Amino acid sequence: MVWGMQEPVEETKVIASSSASGQIIAAGIVIAFCYFASTILMTLMVAVLMAYFLDPVVTALEKIRIPRALGSLLIVLVTLAHDRLLWDGA
Repeated sequence: MVWGMQEPVEETKVIASSSASGQIIAAGIVIAFCYFASTILMTLMVAVLMAYFLDPVVTALEKIRIPRALGSLLIVLVTLAHDRLLWDGA
């Protein structure tokens, strides 16, 4: 070996082999998780959809100088009241 030169370092390559049985087990775990956590997942999905659909309304309220937190509260209360009237048939 010459002074100042380093020997090349061997690179170790890890190749992950995914077998069909491993994929089936992983899919089963995901499906079982979704089944047992369905209540929580549906609640989160509804919350995300409400935030997505009501954001333009809150932004419009901001343009007329209503603070975002107050606008969000107002919109959520109006939406809940509307849903309550819609489902109770009053």
